[in-house]
Amino acid sequence: MVTRLRLDAQWPITLPHPDAQAGAGDDTTLTPSLEVGRRHDDGAAETGFGLGLGGGILLCHPSHGLQAERRGRGLFSHAANGFRDRGFAASLSWRQQPDAELGAALSLNQTMGGASSGGADALLSRVTLEGLAANDDSGHDHLKNQRLDLQLSYGLFAFGERFTLTPELGLVLYDGGRDYRIGWSLKHLAEDETESSALSFDLARRERNDNSDAPDHEVQLAWTTHF
Repeated sequence: MVTRLRLDAQWPITLPHPDAQAGAGDDTTLTPSLEVGRRHDDGAAETGFGLGLGGGILLCHPSHGLQAERRGRGLFSHAANGFRDRGFAASLSWRQQPDAELGAALSLNQTMGGASSGGADALLSRVTLEGLAANDDSGHDHLKNQRLDLQLSYGLFAFGERFTLTPELGLVLYDGGRDYRIGWSLKHLAEDETESSALSFDLARRERNDNSDAPDHEVQLAWTTHF
């Protein structure tokens, strides 16, 4: 039998624009948050009490398309077996036209640690606990495990403004190597300017730092539709 409890709390704080004449859309929002997850197992495998704690702060400036977030999470689970994990994450994103997928867009994400890059549910999930149990070093923190993800895109109208075409570039750096991605997406806009269907194409290359194997290459073509 497994018992789980999760509590979330957020406190949005609106920071007025220095210009008193600015509209509400120009306000900056600062949102601190806190999450607590509790799990108790009565099974034959990972048994006992588990606790996950997390918190962060989110800063949004809607009119400029800016968003920045910093989060930290920790897993203190089944102390008798020494299972522990913690992690930190930071992200920064910017979109030239916040209300449309047009113009330039940039996102930067960095994570440190392991399973704690997820939320309280991920921290206390069966998959997470099984992974820690199978890891000989599960009693140690792995803050040296880092990942940096950079995405750059530029959206523009195509075919008489009935479609948006978005070329994209991506770079991922992590302990074992790096990934490169180049691609594009073509989205058809319905009469109400919502996305109705999309076609995307991606080329990816994965290189390993130790050069033990030849680089891996991947080609992906996808089509999605909504009706």
